[in-house]
Amino acid sequence: MAFLKKNKTPSTVAPRRDSIARPKSDISVVEAYRTIRTNFMFAINKKDKCKKIIFTSPVPRDGKSTTCVNLGISLAQIDAKVLLIDCDMRKPRIHKFFNCDNTPGLSNVLGGFNELSETIKQTDHHNLFIIPSGIIPPNPAELLSGPRMANIMEELETMFDFILVDTPPCNVVSDALLLTKICDGVILIVKQSVTIHPDLTRCIKSLEFINADILGIILNEATQNRKYTYKKYKYGEYRYGYNYSSY
Repeated sequence: MAFLKKNKTPSTVAPRRDSIARPKSDISVVEAYRTIRTNFMFAINKKDKCKKIIFTSPVPRDGKSTTCVNLGISLAQIDAKVLLIDCDMRKPRIHKFFNCDNTPGLSNVLGGFNELSETIKQTDHHNLFIIPSGIIPPNPAELLSGPRMANIMEELETMFDFILVDTPPCNVVSDALLLTKICDGVILIVKQSVTIHPDLTRCIKSLEFINADILGIILNEATQNRKYTYKKYKYGEYRYGYNYSSY
């Protein structure tokens, strides 16, 4: 399968401030993601197959998209071939990190309007590719749970070492839960002083009910003790503004 050409956006466009690809990224944040990458590698059981991992959170504003993107960048830096898929077809964000168009994307392929090869976009990072969410459909849950999505994942896992799947918060809609049957594990993102225990408990119970493999929980914006060198892990300011009432 041939990939699309690299995004036409000039490489001089500065990465988002919450991306570790920024020239002046906080070293504490960069090191935090390297630690996450190491723990992630140890948490994976499968060695010979592509690893398909879901990123979700209990509620909005936990920083899951930022974490998904930055872990993808970190994995690509060790010469792994990485694909980021934006499966949040309600409030997509992945394309914004790389200054590219959101279409054509996943929903276009699932709807039969585009070929898969037309949606895979190479980023400015070596070995890092993305599939944006595509046009926002009226029935994202039905598209993600259909046989076409499973076939797409089977095709993609022959081409990449890691596939990181960004999904909506699992306490808001069921999209992340529907994808667990075709992925290898789930990483939960929570945010200090934002995520509350009842929401996290509800999310974990939902995943355990369907026998999802929870690989771990990442605490976002965790403040460290002042006696250490790194004062704070600050991954950016998040203004999600989720509103799923229309669905």
